[in-house]
Amino acid sequence: AKRLRIGTILLGYHPSAGFGRQKVINLWLSPRPAGQSLRTYLDQTNQNLAILSALRVARAWQAELNLITVIGPHTDASLTKRGLEELRDLCRIPERAQAHVLVGELRSVLGGAVQADLEIFGLSHDHPLEFMGTLVRDTRATCMFVVDSGDEDALA
Repeated sequence: AKRLRIGTILLGYHPSAGFGRQKVINLWLSPRPAGQSLRTYLDQTNQNLAILSALRVARAWQAELNLITVIGPHTDASLTKRGLEELRDLCRIPERAQAHVLVGELRSVLGGAVQADLEIFGLSHDHPLEFMGTLVRDTRATCMFVVDSGDEDALA
């Protein structure tokens, strides 16, 4: 997608949940390494289009937006949460969006997240379709999988 400068959004539609009540959206973000600038983080992690898409859908649905990241057990959760709050502020995400830090591996913490009507994940280029199907099943919700084109800018 980046080589061709084409942003990509794949929708994994949950067969029974559909879009639910269209009231809650979870935006799953990769954790930002300590000391890394927000600009570098966004450019390297396919988060720009995911953030912009989440904002658009949340506004259209008038939905609650949750920013979620997953960290390992030895990572400082309070520092990570502050990083999410900084991202929220600098990307002009409404202040009512809640920042959540979950500890563990992605698949093991999915059940601990707020139940959402739409789950949005920024993807790297090496995630197989089977992995996406697993996330749809494990979250029990429709999932949007997003890859940046390289031209989006959530800080603009």
